[in-house]
Amino acid sequence: MEQELDPQARVMNEDEEEPKQSKTQEFEMFVTLKKNKKGSLGFTMVRSKLDNCYYIRDVLDNPAKGDGRLRAGDKLITVNGFDVTNVSHEDAIDLLRSVPDKLTLMVGRAAQNLLLPPPLDKIPDIVIQRGPNGQLGKWHS
Repeated sequence: MEQELDPQARVMNEDEEEPKQSKTQEFEMFVTLKKNKKGSLGFTMVRSKLDNCYYIRDVLDNPAKGDGRLRAGDKLITVNGFDVTNVSHEDAIDLLRSVPDKLTLMVGRAAQNLLLPPPLDKIPDIVIQRGPNGQLGKWHS
């Protein structure tokens, strides 16, 4: 399922000093989730040994699965405005567990050649007409 970019998403270059032919870009988006009845957010996270940041490991259940925006590999940047890029594992887990029913995450997603979708008025309409036999389109054998 294709997701639209959050209007609050920002695009930035990870490495602006060194020009490369193919740049990896990261966009940030805000995802607000309401804990389920069990108090779960529906995702697991892991801390990277490379940069010590937290990443979404798996999206297992609702509310994260039902929301559909979080993906494995998304970098966890803030939880309710609190920067979690440089906190201990215990502090990160405590923060996620102690927040009220609703929390807002800012996550970063790496993407190459990230482009915004074209405006709706620039996308041509597709018209499919019924043939004489009532079927849609033409069938070739």
